[in-house]
Amino acid sequence: MEKQAKQNLMRRDVWVDVLRAFACICVILIHSSAKYDGHIPGQFILAPANYVLMATGVSIFYMISGSLLLSKEQEILSFYRKRFTRILVPIVVWSIIYIFYEAFYFEKFSWDFVFHSISMIPFVQQTALLWFMYVPVSYTHLTLPTT
Repeated sequence: MEKQAKQNLMRRDVWVDVLRAFACICVILIHSSAKYDGHIPGQFILAPANYVLMATGVSIFYMISGSLLLSKEQEILSFYRKRFTRILVPIVVWSIIYIFYEAFYFEKFSWDFVFHSISMIPFVQQTALLWFMYVPVSYTHLTLPTT
């Protein structure tokens, strides 16, 4: 078991881990500093610069994903099957959870609303909170595996 762990460590790309750590820090900083935008005197100058610098973290995550997807060699069917379970299933599940939350929280529950919203999941993003889940769908379609 220890030998397998050492082999896995030797195969890891250190640059990917460093970029992921940097991207994590950027995302944490952008979320933690959003609360203070405009509340500190003189911050109106720093807030846009902070946002621009820290928003790169999300882009770095997507670039890493694309890079790692392009370097894989696998069958097209298994490629899309794996992406389906990792991307589309969570989108559908969390969208349905949000639809019920919205229906009850905003007191507009009706089965017509629920069924219509569920039928629109493939075409309309149900909430802005799930924006990051739709991006992998687009780059999965743009990335074809090599066999």
